[in-house]
Amino acid sequence: NAVRIPFGYWAVTGPTKGEPFVGPCLLVLDQAISWARQSGLQVILDLQAAPGGQSSSAASGREDRTWNYKHWAVQETLEVIDLVARRYAQEPCVSGLAVLSEPSDSIPIDILIDFCTKATQVVRSAGMTEDRVAVLLPGTEAHLPGLTDHWYKNHGRYDISFAFDVQCYQAPGDWRPQWAQLRVPAGRAREMERVPSACVGGWSLALAADPQAVDTETIRHYASKQVEAYDSAPLGWFFHAWTEGPGRGLWDFRECCKMGIFPDLKNRAPACI
Repeated sequence: NAVRIPFGYWAVTGPTKGEPFVGPCLLVLDQAISWARQSGLQVILDLQAAPGGQSSSAASGREDRTWNYKHWAVQETLEVIDLVARRYAQEPCVSGLAVLSEPSDSIPIDILIDFCTKATQVVRSAGMTEDRVAVLLPGTEAHLPGLTDHWYKNHGRYDISFAFDVQCYQAPGDWRPQWAQLRVPAGRAREMERVPSACVGGWSLALAADPQAVDTETIRHYASKQVEAYDSAPLGWFFHAWTEGPGRGLWDFRECCKMGIFPDLKNRAPACI
């Protein structure tokens, strides 16, 4: 089994001047990795927030509607990746490094391809070898066709040294009606078939901004369909989080298990961000 550990750039290099973050704080990341090792878990390190931000959404560390892709500090991002890769290159439980989480669709594909190429070179030069650590590349819906086309032509389709990090969130804010959202997992399964090195980096059971608006049986059906779909991902899947705050039960793996929403997972090895 594995756990995905997200971190912001400020945990590595400290915050850029004017940003309201605390860091560096790599000892906290060290502790989390130590707990994982002691528990027999593999770790995927995930750069969740890059210098300058990789999107305008809160998931990148700050919500900023004025953001554009030129704000993303690419060179500084590569430096963060280098420091992390060097620090954990010899850590046996670290088996993957996601170099950028959920970049904006507005980032031109040529810029993202160039970044992914350089990030992979940085990870390997830092001592994270191909036979032990996979590089996870951002598999956003907008970028996936262009990125996979380039990568497969240059690296082959079944190279275990890399993976495409596909995020499978539908809500809140999805404009589609509920019946259409319930059909989304089937489409995701077909997507996994086209990407032989896919890893589902995150998904939840949220179908609406208001959890009370959806009945339990519908959520249970939705869970079953998603697990069935994401089991087809060659490199497995990660649920959104092991635990979340109040009112976020459908994003919380433990709470969903307590509610009996998931299908039988005994013969599977789900992992949580």
